[in-house]
Amino acid sequence: MIGTIGNKYFVTEKNVNFAIKNMALLKTSKSMYIMYFLWLYLSSWDYKHYEFNAISGSIQKFLSLDAMRNIPVPFNYDIAVAFNKQVSNICRCITNLKEENIQLIKQRNELLPLLMNGQAVLNSDLAVSYIIYKDVNIRIMKENIIQAIVAKMQRDLDCRQMAQLKAVLTSELHNVEIIEKEECVYQQTQENEQFLNSFISAKKIEGCSDKTLAYYRNTIERLLVTLSMAICHITTSDIRTYLSDYQEEHQSSKVTIDNMRRIFSSFFAWLEDEDYIAKSPVRRIHKVKTDSLVKEVLSDEQLEQLRDSCTNKRDLAIIDFLSSTGIRVGELVKLNREDIDFHERQCVVFGKGNKERVVYFNARTKLHLQQYLNGRTDDNPALFVSLHSPHTRLTISGVEVRIRKLGHTLSMPKVHPHKFRRTLATMAIDKGMPIEQVQRLLGHVRIDTTLHYAIVNQNNVKLAHKKYLG
Repeated sequence: MIGTIGNKYFVTEKNVNFAIKNMALLKTSKSMYIMYFLWLYLSSWDYKHYEFNAISGSIQKFLSLDAMRNIPVPFNYDIAVAFNKQVSNICRCITNLKEENIQLIKQRNELLPLLMNGQAVLNSDLAVSYIIYKDVNIRIMKENIIQAIVAKMQRDLDCRQMAQLKAVLTSELHNVEIIEKEECVYQQTQENEQFLNSFISAKKIEGCSDKTLAYYRNTIERLLVTLSMAICHITTSDIRTYLSDYQEEHQSSKVTIDNMRRIFSSFFAWLEDEDYIAKSPVRRIHKVKTDSLVKEVLSDEQLEQLRDSCTNKRDLAIIDFLSSTGIRVGELVKLNREDIDFHERQCVVFGKGNKERVVYFNARTKLHLQQYLNGRTDDNPALFVSLHSPHTRLTISGVEVRIRKLGHTLSMPKVHPHKFRRTLATMAIDKGMPIEQVQRLLGHVRIDTTLHYAIVNQNNVKLAHKKYLG
């Protein structure tokens, strides 16, 4: 075997397959002491002197197999160990520098064509940032820079001056597209996170629940991650495009999209009030028009069927309690035994925003609830608990799953706890209860919300038409 004379390489990778052609491969043990020692010896002047005297060939110089086998390696294990203690750090440094050199050569080869044809120019300190010309497909920062400058000058210039400033910036940067440094991207992400945390803290002070705060955070974080730009650079067009893409990708309803719009509006309005941005980009995004659909309610017959299908006293008490009080399922699972006043047939619940109100239940609910509580053997203070030990407090999902199963057994579509609330509101209005009292009963801050829940019976509309217009 003949080895061509060349450079020496210290190979540390595992599972590397070498084609033994025009090279000599010296295998050593796994001991780093031996590898470092041999590698440095092959780079020493002693070896080069031996190599010079052992070279053969007139045109292509080479080392014969015998010459390589007879390389005089002055190896001693104890010497190698002592030697390694002195130079191991240097060897590792040399290895790392060689690897970095390979990466730099690769980057040079990628950048060289751009430099040769004028598509790229390095700045003076060879930093990571570049100024890119023409149509190179790299992330563009020009519009963001113009937007940031205009936003910061908005309070100091009038409309004419602002327009002139933007025109000058656009003209001067016409043929220039800028890429920000990687550390700027990290700094931008950190600033966005700080703004979001400050906003969430402000909402927490205002009294928003933990569930609402989590919803706010998740919704805004998705926007910031998707857009991947500084908050001051986000435009109305960016948010419109995001909402449109989100609706198409997730097949979201108009109600969901409008909820997201309201959250964005609250966030950017807060940033504007705190002087972090000059103007909220959500101002020009109007309320999403939602479809006005007539939602179904439970009939008297369906309510009786649900009661008859209950196989235990707890489920029967839940059905009666929801249908007679109209409380939210989240309010139901928070109730304790001591909250119930059987004498007055009422209880105090804590609604959204920890608002306290009194709700009332009928005589049938009282009897079924007492039967359920009298039959319990646990000491859990919760009003409704699981049927089996350890009898923990029911959760929202637990109530929803149980009622959905009851509806599925009876082949009733879309039976859920909130349907009882809507049914109560509709029945109350049909029987002549003033809308203000229904609002109070349901715990709504705005009467518009109550009107969304309550569905006026069409037969009553027909009778009223005959009575007053007829």
